[in-house]
Amino acid sequence: MGPDPRSVRVTPLPWIVSVGLTIHGNFILRMRIDTTEMRHSLLGERKLLMRKTLVLAILTLFLGLTIAAPGDSGSEQYIKVEMKGIIETGIMSIGGETTGTIIRVNNVTWELDLGNQKDLQDAANLLHKKIALVTGIYQKRKGVEISERHVVTVTSLKPADAK
Repeated sequence: MGPDPRSVRVTPLPWIVSVGLTIHGNFILRMRIDTTEMRHSLLGERKLLMRKTLVLAILTLFLGLTIAAPGDSGSEQYIKVEMKGIIETGIMSIGGETTGTIIRVNNVTWELDLGNQKDLQDAANLLHKKIALVTGIYQKRKGVEISERHVVTVTSLKPADAK
């Protein structure tokens, strides 16, 4: 005896699905579904999604590059500060979120951004653990590990006893 004709049989082939169903005894309905078109449709949608994601990423990059850093916007509003406190250099922080130089005034600690100015960097290294007079522009910067950073972009740095 052969297999029971009332059984349901599913036979997957490469990109073709064959389904056999038994209806009323010996009448067998066979249905063949070609999934090649569905596969091509899904691949097309996936490619379209990838293209949209790429375009969005490029636009975000260009938009991010065109936004100026705080203090560079040419705005007339700023906070100019003058502080007299102890300078410390060689500071490290989690995730590298530091300028590497700080000033401590009583219980207040602010980062000093010396930029690429060699004379300010040399002066800060000479004044390490000494009292100095710093002037600059204050900025509040957002960070990842340190949520809010207080940074002074230094315009002048000199020993506190210098006139």
